[in-house]
Amino acid sequence: MTTFIPSSDLIPYLIFIISPIYRFVNDETIKGKEIDDVKQLGKEILDLVQERVGTTQFHISYNKIRQQVLEVRRERKHKKTIMALVDPESAAKRKIQKNEMKKQNRKRKNAKLNDLAKKRRIS
Repeated sequence: MTTFIPSSDLIPYLIFIISPIYRFVNDETIKGKEIDDVKQLGKEILDLVQERVGTTQFHISYNKIRQQVLEVRRERKHKKTIMALVDPESAAKRKIQKNEMKKQNRKRKNAKLNDLAKKRRIS
């Protein structure tokens, strides 16, 4: 798409083009070989867009998106701390649930590893 549109017409849509790619490329929670390949493709697309519109305009839009993402995270964190102060019971309940989920995930992971170890011993 960016190769067919003149770069001067592309500038107003930069944020809409870069934003989803930025979120996916900078997401550390999803992992895997296929995901790494897709992230690499996203980086290549960002490089292509940067070549088309110019480094300065690209970085202005890129930094604007980065600042928006950081601001949303800051607001979420602030809201969570406010809620912990206002309603400590629900915050404690959430914390207990989170730790319980961690415990369940650890059990599941260990069970999976134990099954693999048993299969290797049998083989």
